[in-house]
Amino acid sequence: MNTASAQNSHPQPGKCTSADPQKDPLQGHKIHKGSEQLQSGHDNPSQGASRREVLVFRHLAFEDLGTWEETFSQLGFCVAYVDMGADPLDENRVMNAALLIVLGGPIGVHDKELYPFLADEESTIKRRMSQESPIIGICLGAQLMALAAGGAVKPAGSGLGGSPGAMEIGFSPLNVTEDGAQSPMKTLAGVDVLHWHGDCFSTPPGAVNLANTPGYPNQAFAIGTWALGLQFHPEFDSSSVEKWLIGHTSDLRAHGVDIVSLRSDAANKGPALRSASTVMMTKWLRRAGLVE
Repeated sequence: MNTASAQNSHPQPGKCTSADPQKDPLQGHKIHKGSEQLQSGHDNPSQGASRREVLVFRHLAFEDLGTWEETFSQLGFCVAYVDMGADPLDENRVMNAALLIVLGGPIGVHDKELYPFLADEESTIKRRMSQESPIIGICLGAQLMALAAGGAVKPAGSGLGGSPGAMEIGFSPLNVTEDGAQSPMKTLAGVDVLHWHGDCFSTPPGAVNLANTPGYPNQAFAIGTWALGLQFHPEFDSSSVEKWLIGHTSDLRAHGVDIVSLRSDAANKGPALRSASTVMMTKWLRRAGLVE
């Protein structure tokens, strides 16, 4: 699959880009300095991750932090990407980062023979989760988290949701569970979010199910206040929709998705998703002790 390049304004792989000093931080939020989880970090990325660093595992150039990048910048964090399979994986940096985010991609968690780096990625995620350090997974990232935590990941139609050979692609609203309504996920209740997946995860042991959609019972899970797995794409930036439509053209054609309608939905529903997702993420960061 051909991929588009990340925009030049985005941080380069491995480089921690700080917040724009010309921008005002989100009102009422400050960087949390007192969490024991964030001690022992370093401001020099070559020596380890900064306590203000959001480290991002990226699997596809155009599937980046999207709208969340501005959120983290405004909150005073710096963002650094690691392009999985291409960039070296510094485990010390991963363990010391304030937050690890594992993004989506077109490969599967069980494709380790084809993409051997997935084994190291999963073990690194498992190690970070074992120390209960803040982590978020989106799509493939959430599936890797579920697997690392003892859950299952299977293709659609294998008992975890969907029908055989199907992919859930497009915008549809989330149903928030009772547990989800007591969490930051409440902000996304009824909001049209972008779905784009074929595999499904189970809610792993020790986690709570936060959301579902018709036919897909596991759309989000949380472990404590430090781990969040999301099958959908709350970070989606509608201004980048053409990159998705071009880069994922094989999926779209194979599953008969109306590209014109999807483009229109992105334009019409993207702004509301951006607004709700920003609020959800800020609330989650506060609950995780990363902002106050």
